[in-house]
Amino acid sequence: MSEEAPIQTPPTRLLGWLWKRYLRKYWKLLTVALVFMALESSMTAGFAVMMEPLFDDVFSTDDRGALLRVGLIVLALFFFRAVSSVAQKVVLNRAAQRSMADIRQDMLEHLMRLAGESHERTAKTLASSQSGVVFVEYVALLTLVTVIGSVSVVGLGIPLLRLFRFAQMVLSLPIP
Repeated sequence: MSEEAPIQTPPTRLLGWLWKRYLRKYWKLLTVALVFMALESSMTAGFAVMMEPLFDDVFSTDDRGALLRVGLIVLALFFFRAVSSVAQKVVLNRAAQRSMADIRQDMLEHLMRLAGESHERTAKTLASSQSGVVFVEYVALLTLVTVIGSVSVVGLGIPLLRLFRFAQMVLSLPIP
């Protein structure tokens, strides 16, 4: 008796199937999560931008008013970064949970339509593979979000790199 090799589905095809069938209806939630992700990244960039006034206004001139102003802005940046981070995770988790519930519902409906004699065999197979299907969907969703987040970080990271190089040049100047 020869064993048949399992059918290999290309990841792009699987991701397309997941998008068309389960994720597309949650595009608004995914967009909101993307906006919160971009806000979180921009708050990180804003913190880096606030380093310039911190060094120029506070440390070099010893201005107490600037210390309070810069400190409050940095505190606000951290607060908004935390809020946007939590919001992004909550919204993304909501989309993931809803799409996983859709997959489970479709699997249950499919199981209920099967013929009576194959019901027991299929139920055993479904019980052993259900968590694997949900895991694949969750990994695909996280991969999609990671790609979008990576593009956002690179887009926001280029100005930060320029600012870092400028700050590094200023700090390396021989000041007596």
